[in-house]
Amino acid sequence: MNYQSILIITYGRTGSTLLQGVLNSLEGCLIRGENNNFCFSLFNTYQAILKAKEKAANVPADYPATVVNHPWYGAPLLNEKLFLTRCQSLVKELIIADKSHSPQVQCYGFKERYTYPEILNNFDEYLSFLTNIFPNVAFLFNTRNIENVLQSGWWRERDYNISKEIILTTEERFYSYLTKYKNTFHIQYEDVISKSNNFKNMLDFLGCSYDNQKMDAVLSQKHSYDIKPRL
Repeated sequence: MNYQSILIITYGRTGSTLLQGVLNSLEGCLIRGENNNFCFSLFNTYQAILKAKEKAANVPADYPATVVNHPWYGAPLLNEKLFLTRCQSLVKELIIADKSHSPQVQCYGFKERYTYPEILNNFDEYLSFLTNIFPNVAFLFNTRNIENVLQSGWWRERDYNISKEIILTTEERFYSYLTKYKNTFHIQYEDVISKSNNFKNMLDFLGCSYDNQKMDAVLSQKHSYDIKPRL
């Protein structure tokens, strides 16, 4: 494959679990489901380290943060590169988990939703952080026709205008990032279920060949769970 890791960037009810299934059918590929954005907490820690070092650097030269009676004593020694290195190994171990000793796993990752304000407000910075902790990563931006999304699952139980604004804002961040980086690809739910040319282009982007029989087998399986109406 062209990449050592793949992250599906999405929002709810886009068919991302189906896309997850498609990727897991590829030889050597292990793509997990959602994990409640645990990597974003690592990103916040990384940002805290950088800010601590910045504050420690902005002190009078005659009272450096390397002296024991300074309130930021030791902050200049915080090693953000060491933190990233540890994150790389930790995240890989957490994701691969029971497959850690499997030589077949050549590419790993997960799918996750990015509609939360704290993530959208730091979107480019967060994905740059993920680029630093996932080796040779590809970002697959997964979307779906908005009107169909709004009539699916929990979205239909919420305020239509608020939900639509959330999705539009999320997609705006997606499209902006897509125009800046080559390790990105936009795939729609409609592409997947129809096995469109764009779906085949996605596989080519990842460095995989298209197998119609294999894809039919994946698409015929049920993915995700049924959304039960609230009582």
